Amino acid sequence: SSAVVTGAKVVAESRATGLRRESITNNAGIYVLPNLPAGVYRLTAEHAGFRKLVYPEVTLEVGAQIQLNLQLEIGDINQSVEVSAESDTMV
Repeated sequence: SSAVVTGAKVVAESRATGLRRESITNNAGIYVLPNLPAGVYRLTAEHAGFRKLVYPEVTLEVGAQIQLNLQLEIGDINQSVEVSAESDTMV
């Protein structure tokens, strides 16, 4: 229903170095992962009662800011949704 999910855990993990940063969505559904070095990341989002969302390759360029509007689907927490297309939304 496109409702905001508060308290979802969002994790970015560098595919090259294993660097891991976590954030929790706020009351407006917003999350921020500041100061990530340029590189390719695996981004996941999860919350109890929703399927885990996985972006296996998110490329972050030097000085870029990326806005990904994550859409969690209601379902079994043991299931996941993998997104293979990259976002073209840059801020």
